[in-house]
Amino acid sequence: MVRRTIRLLGAFLALGLLACGASEEVVVTSTAPLAATAAGPSVRLEPRSGPPGTEVAVSGNGWPTGATVTVTPVEDQRQSAAPPYLTAVTSPEGAFSVRFRLEKTPSGADLGVGVLNLVARVDGTAVELPFLVEVRRPVGSGPGPGG
Repeated sequence: MVRRTIRLLGAFLALGLLACGASEEVVVTSTAPLAATAAGPSVRLEPRSGPPGTEVAVSGNGWPTGATVTVTPVEDQRQSAAPPYLTAVTSPEGAFSVRFRLEKTPSGADLGVGVLNLVARVDGTAVELPFLVEVRRPVGSGPGPGG
C-alpha cells in the first residue's frame, strides 16, 4: 500500500513538473505495468489520434532497468539538432509512463495532417508509435455575434 502511494505520488510530481515546463527529463515509476511481451520492450500511446495540441500518454514495459527512453518523430532521427519530445528513465521494473502535449514537431514546425510516426528508443532498440494528426478543431462553440 505504501509502495503504491509512493509510486502515485512520483507520477503526479512528474506530471506537475512537465506541466510547469520543467526539465524535459522525467523519472517516473510505473503505477500499473503493462503486460510484458516475449519479443522485448513494448510501448503504448493513448490516444492514437487527435488534432495538434492533443495531450498524449506514452507508457512502456520490458525496457532495461534505469534506461533512458527518448521519444522522437522517426523523421527527426536524421536531424540530431531537434530535441526529443520526451526523455524518461525507466523504473526498476523496466517501465515508464509520461504525458506530453503534441503541439508541434520537436524543432518547432507545425504538425501536418496525416500519420506522424513516433519512435521510442533506447540505444539500438526502437519501437514505432503511429499517431494520426487530425485537422485542428475550431476554438469556442456556439453561434457567433447576432445569432
